[in-house]
Amino acid sequence: MPPSIYYAVLLALVLGVGCGPRVLTPDEMNVVGTYEGKMNETDEDVSRMVFLKNGVMETYTNDKKDSQELEWEIIEGEVVSGNWKGQKLFFRVEPNGDLRIIGVEENGERMDFQKDMKSTFKKIK
Repeated sequence: MPPSIYYAVLLALVLGVGCGPRVLTPDEMNVVGTYEGKMNETDEDVSRMVFLKNGVMETYTNDKKDSQELEWEIIEGEVVSGNWKGQKLFFRVEPNGDLRIIGVEENGERMDFQKDMKSTFKKIK
């Protein structure tokens, strides 16, 4: 094989590594699904979050899809969403599969919620 072809094949192999679909961990597979709840007790709007297998989270307010889609991942046992309405959200997976919001990050500063301020999103699918 001429050296130029060898290097072309080698380059193609190197560039192709990691380009396939991401394989989810078992913990991530447990999060995939649809959740519904309210951001706080006084909120009249019903929020729905759909965590997809491709690492994207879709959000809905009163059954209307919000314009942005967010990335999500699990970091140190917490489900972390991308920037939602100016905030990064942190969730804990409850034993029954629901998600409880435990904190937010705004302007790079994380604020954990007090126990009585944490909203739960029920897993519906």
